[in-house]
Amino acid sequence: MKKVWSASIGLGRITAYRIGSSYDGLFDYRTYRLNEIAIRQNPTHPDSLILKQKNQEDWNRICEAAAAADFEKSLVFPNSLWADKMDYPKDDEYVFFANGRIVFNQQCGEIFKQFNLGQSDFAPIHIYDIETGELWKEETFYILDVSEQRRYMLNPQSHSKFKFIRYPSGLEIYSPRYGIRDNYVELSASALECDVDLWHDPLLSNSYFMSESLQAALSEADMANKFGFALCKLI
Repeated sequence: MKKVWSASIGLGRITAYRIGSSYDGLFDYRTYRLNEIAIRQNPTHPDSLILKQKNQEDWNRICEAAAAADFEKSLVFPNSLWADKMDYPKDDEYVFFANGRIVFNQQCGEIFKQFNLGQSDFAPIHIYDIETGELWKEETFYILDVSEQRRYMLNPQSHSKFKFIRYPSGLEIYSPRYGIRDNYVELSASALECDVDLWHDPLLSNSYFMSESLQAALSEADMANKFGFALCKLI
């Protein structure tokens, strides 16, 4: 029988770097960051006050344009990433966070490219050095925002391994108490017929689910440990 896997993609496993995002025609992160440095070096200078106001206006504008709920499709998407000299990902890091988004190195991203990600945003991107304005390295990275949502998780679950939360609005959600292990997550067997290889289930907080074929490809490439895979129980 085929399998479905849950994946834990979070700060407990993946490093978050201070890497900023630029948005074509909307927000130039390099200019924003260089302004921050200039302001810190001479905070009382009249020019610093002008730069501070400009930075605040630019930041408010991009926050408004890029605002989206978790696992909802964003209206804008970064076109470049910018890093400080001392805060680059390590060469062997195949997945990390940059400005709240999931980023894959080239090898890992090429694996995801082979699978059906549906309408989730997935695009090649480069990382540049803030100080020099040049490419940090020639490698192509890939940035991912998962927006495909499917409802396969059973409610109720037959165990107490998850905390069940019911909000006054009527929203119901499960939250893992101590992480997720094999056969913790109970799904409808119809998940085997999912039309995409990667999705979020709104019934489980911060959840990612993967098809057997995508999980197997990552495992074969020795890129499984950062994803915290757990086998789902199909009913």
